[in-house]
Amino acid sequence: MSEKREFKILSIDGGGIRGLYPTQYLACIENGLKDRRIEGNLNEYFDLICGTSTGGIIAIGLGLGMTATELNKFYLDEAKKIFGWKFIPLFRSKYNNKRLESLLKANFKQKDSLKKEGEEKEDAKIWHSATRLCIPAYNAYNGKVNVYKTCHDTKLHIDHKIPAYQVAMATAAAPTYFNPYSINYMDGTNNINMPYNLDGGILANNPTMIGILEAVALGYSLSEIKVLSIGTCTRVYKELEGRSRWGAMNYWLHPWNMRLLDMIFQAQSIAIEHQVKILNEGLGMGSGGLFKYQRIQHEFHSDEQAVKLDEGKTKKLNQLNQIAQEDYKEKGERTIELFFNKKVTPYTKHYTL
Repeated sequence: MSEKREFKILSIDGGGIRGLYPTQYLACIENGLKDRRIEGNLNEYFDLICGTSTGGIIAIGLGLGMTATELNKFYLDEAKKIFGWKFIPLFRSKYNNKRLESLLKANFKQKDSLKKEGEEKEDAKIWHSATRLCIPAYNAYNGKVNVYKTCHDTKLHIDHKIPAYQVAMATAAAPTYFNPYSINYMDGTNNINMPYNLDGGILANNPTMIGILEAVALGYSLSEIKVLSIGTCTRVYKELEGRSRWGAMNYWLHPWNMRLLDMIFQAQSIAIEHQVKILNEGLGMGSGGLFKYQRIQHEFHSDEQAVKLDEGKTKKLNQLNQIAQEDYKEKGERTIELFFNKKVTPYTKHYTL
């Protein structure tokens, strides 16, 4: 009797610097696997990694062979550079995205570069990901949604040539925080320009459904799918009766507390989470399920607990790591049992560079 097919998906939400939470949870997984003397990078255990915005940065990093521990250190070390000098976001974006671009460009390099010792490694392309990728962004130039993908199907013959750091910049270009990002690269002798990409959170801050639909499009049934979906800590927005000032600048778009975008992204993530549960368990959301699904998420219930998208205070950043460690203690055994029992078969790359 042949072994039952399965397709394992890792999905990571958007959430700015709160990407520390999923990277720490996954770093705990790495340590848990080492304790069990189980070898291999996390990307060897998933058929597809989806990520939006900061989750897209993490997804691409994992696909290129970075460890979650390395990515967590990247966030801790570079937070103040990424969210450094602030501008008041009335007539310009709050931050200069050149800092983030240079950091991603420096970290997303080819692992198998044939450069001689001492020479700089070349920029990795999406093609270099060892795992299938789906990375959403919104193109404001033509008013269309994009999901940047590896060449894991014969119909996917363009995105794999794009430098990985540019796709990461495109999915993380959060409105008001960063300028739109224009992808620009050479394909042979042709200059390819894809202007005005905006944050993937506009269409899918929680990209879990993108991953499920991709698996179905590749020929897998729902019963063959396993999904590990990791959030970036949701901020529960509640207001007492009596608030009278709901204006743009005194509440929704205050320069130092950008509630509007965060609320939209978080509400969208929650909506996708409920859609996935209904797809899996039906309207009653009982104990059964068509596919294996685990959602890892933490809720903040007050402004004092919450961590902003662009938080730079060390105490708050460490708080995110501590929360992830506590959640791993509660849920990590189940995660390892469901998703790390065996490695996946590497995908076929249908095109070369």
